[in-house]
Amino acid sequence: MPFVSESSSLAVFLVLMHGWVLLVTGAALVAGIAPRAAAAVASVLMLEIVIAVAVTGQSPTALRDVGVLGLAVCLTGVRHQRLVLRN
Repeated sequence: MPFVSESSSLAVFLVLMHGWVLLVTGAALVAGIAPRAAAAVASVLMLEIVIAVAVTGQSPTALRDVGVLGLAVCLTGVRHQRLVLRN
């Protein structure tokens, strides 16, 4: 969180909450629970991460984050509500 001091308890809380929201949205996507809503939330969070990485400089995981953002955006637009394999 760039606007909060790194050593503050608020920064620790915000980072933990960010992680929990990502974990819950990922679990919702895997379980098929409201996949479009979960993908939309994940898209917003991943966009925030990509912007933060772009502003602070490149990191080794920046390309992965852009790929996950693209996947989340694609899943947001999927009309089918179930993730199933078809013949």
